[in-house]
Amino acid sequence: MHITVSYLVGCGGTGSHLALPLAQLLRFQSGTRDFVFFDGDKYESNNFTRQVMSSADLDKNKAIATVDRLQDCLPTADLHAVGKYLDPALLQSWLSQYDSSDEDGWQLLVLAVDNDYTRHELIKCVDNAPQNVIVLLPGNGYHTSNVLWYMSDKNGQALPVHPFDLAANWSKPQDRPRYSCQYEADSSPQLIVANASAAFFTLSIVRALLDGRVPPCVLNYDDDKQVLTHEGVLQTC
Repeated sequence: MHITVSYLVGCGGTGSHLALPLAQLLRFQSGTRDFVFFDGDKYESNNFTRQVMSSADLDKNKAIATVDRLQDCLPTADLHAVGKYLDPALLQSWLSQYDSSDEDGWQLLVLAVDNDYTRHELIKCVDNAPQNVIVLLPGNGYHTSNVLWYMSDKNGQALPVHPFDLAANWSKPQDRPRYSCQYEADSSPQLIVANASAAFFTLSIVRALLDGRVPPCVLNYDDDKQVLTHEGVLQTC
């Protein structure tokens, strides 16, 4: 398996901790050259408590600021900033650009977003797309983090388990598009632990897949208890 292109949707909480190491891992292990970053939001001063940013990023679009920071670190990569929220039509247009006849080539989609409606719509888009796509869904609470992943092949088959079968709030979302936990999180800098751990476990799953291993389909970490649990069966390809 190799990753032809990587999309990071959401460059704030978890996404800001994930952007550089994910790109470094994929450049080193899979030879991935193209990286696309999506975000329709701007950095604000209250983001300093839990997101990777600098004072130069204030009031800048998060996707654009992320690419600006990564340019010097990844001079041979093709970095693309899309300063808007990702919707199904836009996602399909990008997936089509990198369509490949290589059965072993996969596109990687990391949905580091904070609302169920967006996850629901983008997952449906992936399921209907005639491309091989790996989807990772990192999330967190105040002291917990979790990552779920699945693969949707060109025939629309979900492996190993479709996320709608694991998360009822994703199959039937109750929130509205682009709902944000911003106001809840402003006074909670401890979220940086949840952001960083969600990013770490996302990287771990990507590395396992590139190595030909099948990790658990869900990882959950509770920082208060310092306990990691998982669902799924560990096995070797």
